[in-house]
Amino acid sequence: MEPQRHISLPSCFSHGNFADWLERFEICAAANAWQEDTMALKLPTLLEGEALVTWLGISAKTRTNYSATKQALTNALKPTEFTTFAEFQLRKLRPGETVHMYLHHLKRLLDAAMPELGEDSKNKILFQQFLAGVPDECSCVLRANPDITTIEVEGPYRNPCLCC
Repeated sequence: MEPQRHISLPSCFSHGNFADWLERFEICAAANAWQEDTMALKLPTLLEGEALVTWLGISAKTRTNYSATKQALTNALKPTEFTTFAEFQLRKLRPGETVHMYLHHLKRLLDAAMPELGEDSKNKILFQQFLAGVPDECSCVLRANPDITTIEVEGPYRNPCLCC
């Protein structure tokens, strides 16, 4: 008898950012050495609510093809740029969240909300939202320093502010 191996699975998806969840699903699929046919079979078992109803609405032929299913679900479950930008504007640093993770989430939201915007403009908007979303004492320190006008989000940049 072959020994049982650990199976890596993401939590079920019912709402939220489908692209982020799908990225996690594909990481788990790679860890499990699943081929696309297996991914097509496993995907719906991890969908709930509106996501499952959307999958059920895809043709049976499309559902057997992981790439086609992924594209259909991504198109159907993609938030509008308007709602994504609203989420970006409301996003704050959460208790226990690292500044690095907060910046990562802000950048992904802004990229989804304004995909055509140039990098320089994105960085300026990102910096302003970062300041609005961190605790007041941190925001005040950063605003008081005229040399700080952007937040680096690429590379090993982890904590631009020691007070956060």
